[in-house]
Amino acid sequence: MEPIPDISKLNINDSTTNTTPSPSTTPNKKPQQQQQQNSKQAAKVALLTEEQIKKCLPILKCEVKDCNIQMNLDHFNNGLPIHMVINKETNDFVIVKVDNQELEEYQLIYSVPKIQSFKKDVLIQQPQPQQKSESSAGADDEDTTVTTVTTVKTITKFNSYYISNKWNGMNIQVFKYNGADGKIYISAKPRASPFIQNDLKSGPIIDFINEIFSRDQIEITTENDGNYFKVTTNFNNTTTTTTTTTNNNNNDDDGSNNNKLMVPKLIESLFLKKEKEIQSIVFELCGNKLPHIVKYDFDIDLKPLFTISTQGGLIKPIIDDSKDNGQIQFVQYVKINNNNDNNNNDNDNEEDNKKLIELIDEIKINLLKENQEFRKVNGLSENMIWFNHFLQEGRVLYLLNDQGTLINHRQIYSIKPKDAEKSHWEQFDNGIQTKLLMTVKEMTEKSIPIDKDTLRKELDLDQVSWNRHENDICSLALPPVVTTPLSKSKLVITCGLPACGKSYFAQAISERSSGTWKRINQDDLGTRKKCEDLLKQYLKAGHNVIIDRCNQDIGQRRNWIKLAASLGVAQVHLIWFTIDQTICKGRIVVRENHPTIPKGDEGIAIIDKFLTMFVPPSEFEGFASLTQVSSEQESNDLIEKYISTIDS
Repeated sequence: MEPIPDISKLNINDSTTNTTPSPSTTPNKKPQQQQQQNSKQAAKVALLTEEQIKKCLPILKCEVKDCNIQMNLDHFNNGLPIHMVINKETNDFVIVKVDNQELEEYQLIYSVPKIQSFKKDVLIQQPQPQQKSESSAGADDEDTTVTTVTTVKTITKFNSYYISNKWNGMNIQVFKYNGADGKIYISAKPRASPFIQNDLKSGPIIDFINEIFSRDQIEITTENDGNYFKVTTNFNNTTTTTTTTTNNNNNDDDGSNNNKLMVPKLIESLFLKKEKEIQSIVFELCGNKLPHIVKYDFDIDLKPLFTISTQGGLIKPIIDDSKDNGQIQFVQYVKINNNNDNNNNDNDNEEDNKKLIELIDEIKINLLKENQEFRKVNGLSENMIWFNHFLQEGRVLYLLNDQGTLINHRQIYSIKPKDAEKSHWEQFDNGIQTKLLMTVKEMTEKSIPIDKDTLRKELDLDQVSWNRHENDICSLALPPVVTTPLSKSKLVITCGLPACGKSYFAQAISERSSGTWKRINQDDLGTRKKCEDLLKQYLKAGHNVIIDRCNQDIGQRRNWIKLAASLGVAQVHLIWFTIDQTICKGRIVVRENHPTIPKGDEGIAIIDKFLTMFVPPSEFEGFASLTQVSSEQESNDLIEKYISTIDS
């Protein structure tokens, strides 16, 4: 057996850690790597001057480390180059240069906020006990006391609410911005990037939008005394990219038509001077040409959602009161008769909120029934839900003030039936990943070979959808290739909440195994990359290894299976610690000297965050065994079992 390397001599350079290697352990190529990193950073900054970047920070309300500096091409306007600074957290961005010309006044473009899943405490937050740790000044750690504080009930107040249909497709934000020469441009962006484009993964999105815009256009006059702004972007075509000329009619030598422009009726308000505060109109691009989980009876359309204002990014839903809208169940605008200046109407507010909660529960139940009936009638699987398997994705809730804008800035709530909550192919989320692994298991049981062609056939995906998710599907579904020669080493992965007993278990086995079992802990090492490097060295040296990590989702756990296979380890075992969260929180309140998680309220908040992120493991993930540990006694029994097999 080869001697195990000293952990202090590992090459663990990683930009995500604050640890600085000593000169004796720093590899010779470190200066070169650092120089390359610095060059990349300098290239980004070179797009804009330091002064230009600093000027954007108060506008975006963030620091330099929280920004991305980019130059993007506006494909909606013939690839116009746009220099910008982007807030990483909100995706809001400041336009600094248009067509390489710096703007006299930088422009902040508010992005679409991420929709939040509706929970009852949005309307009525019940009193909650919270544990707090306190200690007297100068007291020893042993004198720390834990107290329980109960919060008060909170009733959300609003003037009205609007429940709209939740269209299932791609979010498209159509917005306007100015050039340095005063020209006004209209462009469009998806949620995650500054500008739309046609590509293989998403499809011909610009073509779709232009096709829709061409259906219903109006002629506007842009004279100085007119009601409309003169906009540079032209909407007289339906080709891949729009032109940047204001007039295609060259027959009028006197220029009499220079102040006339055909614009899409859907976005007329972006041109209206009286609506100058409207910066963006947000739509959902959906239909059979852009397949998602909902089956529609139209090819492609833009469904209006809401507007975003230049004044603080205020969001105002576009309320559809047309007759056609009456055919969609549970779409309604309701005004609440309350007076927010009256301090004695809390009971009335609570009653209104309870009725709304009851309505939302009814919506979820009814939409689930509609989807289940749709699948039954069309002979679609109930257990394996993919594209075009839904009639309804859900509804959207807007809580509004007396001005008709959101009461809580950028907070929009989704109301989904149970089946739709578990399926969102656009994000390739954990629900979809689990369904994919279930399909792989069924294929294995039927002796169907697992490759790209068979996967696409079994998943019944169209070409656009396959192009969008091929890499993710193959990465997760294709069986890991186990290298030869096979290793005799064993690999155990732990998963569970912080303070659930993972480290206690792993340390006990490591300490009592006389070096046979090695523990790898990310809290000690700092990053997953360092854990992976150490795992490679331990397995190559013939040791058994326990990965002591939370491993909270499928992707985190799948990573270790694939890495083990590449090192000749065919079987990976999972131990899932299912200790009750209240026990974990009780431990973390008093736990001392943890390298990453503080004790007290901060630690409790971290556990709460993990609860929202944690995805329970399943038999479909490819582990050789999955063992649950729900108590300290079960943990001790399992420790003895592992120790007893060391010499066997």
